[in-house]
Amino acid sequence: MPAALGIVVVVGIIWMLSKRHCIVRFHSKSQCFLLVDCNSANGTFIANGERLPNGGSQLLNAGQRVFLSNPENMFEVNFQAPR
Repeated sequence: MPAALGIVVVVGIIWMLSKRHCIVRFHSKSQCFLLVDCNSANGTFIANGERLPNGGSQLLNAGQRVFLSNPENMFEVNFQAPR
């Protein structure tokens, strides 16, 4: 388990987000993150523009970026390993 997890979200177009848009969990076995779309209306995307299917999931590596509905709603997942 990492010492700290951090997600920084700078929301650009908040009205396009669902109340429960997505879930991000740390997957300890693979030391990466699991991104799950919660059947969002306007989509959850990997930074390259690939849209997750409604209810779909994707493993993310530390430093990978994701956006919600619109590239203006971009965030990055990262963690600090225990010392």
